[in-house]
Amino acid sequence: MRVSALVGSHNLTASAFDGDNIEASTLVEGDAKENVLRNLLLYVKKAWDGAETIDEDFLFPYEKQYEANKAKRKLLTTFNRIKKPGAGAKNPSPFEITWAAFTHKVGQDSALTGRLRVLDGAATIFRSKPSFAQMSREERQAIAGTYRVTEKALGNLPWRYFGSMLGHGDFQNLVNETPRWLSNALDSIPLSGEIQRRDYDSFVQLFQRAFKDKAHKGQVATASRLLAMKRPDVFVCISSANRIGLCNAFGVARTTLSLTNYWEQIVVPIQLSPWWRQDRPSTRLGRSIWDNRAALLDCIYYDPSSKPSAKK
Repeated sequence: MRVSALVGSHNLTASAFDGDNIEASTLVEGDAKENVLRNLLLYVKKAWDGAETIDEDFLFPYEKQYEANKAKRKLLTTFNRIKKPGAGAKNPSPFEITWAAFTHKVGQDSALTGRLRVLDGAATIFRSKPSFAQMSREERQAIAGTYRVTEKALGNLPWRYFGSMLGHGDFQNLVNETPRWLSNALDSIPLSGEIQRRDYDSFVQLFQRAFKDKAHKGQVATASRLLAMKRPDVFVCISSANRIGLCNAFGVARTTLSLTNYWEQIVVPIQLSPWWRQDRPSTRLGRSIWDNRAALLDCIYYDPSSKPSAKK
């Protein structure tokens, strides 16, 4: 019996036959008893015998899984040009830190217990009052890091950890007196689940709108403080004490880091790092660190000597 087989990478689609794809195919002809064709026929038969009927029972779970993973497929079309750590960086690049190394470095911070208490306190506030505007003035000050030194902090917690925002007058006024726009911005960020780029973009737009007609505009420090308190698993607060360390580690010029590029320069690289992609641990402390892992980068890159005031 004479057999002809067309073997190649092409699919039965318009893109393959009349599109931009470049496909390679080979025509194999000969007697069915020849080794190449006999093996090919056996392969086709085996595949056919193992095939599954595409019916409603098959399509239902397929469609559900397709919808659930469609966003991830879209992410593959976006190429993020993450950078190597800057020259002279004191600490390693986040891409080089394993989960074991991350927990070790975080554990070396003498303030870790206090930091976790602050983040746990913030989580408790957001669980009871998901919207910033619903919170009391004291709760908003705690989340925003705007407590004065002379004020008694909510729950007697060190809320100035992860960056004190006392030097940002217009931000402090919005927090205390007119929190509605800041609240609208934070509402763009879901309290749980995946955060998309569009969520962040919506946050930025509304956050900047809050400073309309203000002398000083909202910057990455104040914005990232709010974000890190709501979603410490995704965002890290940029402060004067960690900005140099973080920017060097992520290969970012500290003078160019802004709300506009914070997602690409900081958030995306964080989510590509091995310690961030680690499965949630089983131990109590491990789970606590994992749930707050992005914000806890501050433990590694915090350096009070890098503050402008420290160099005067």
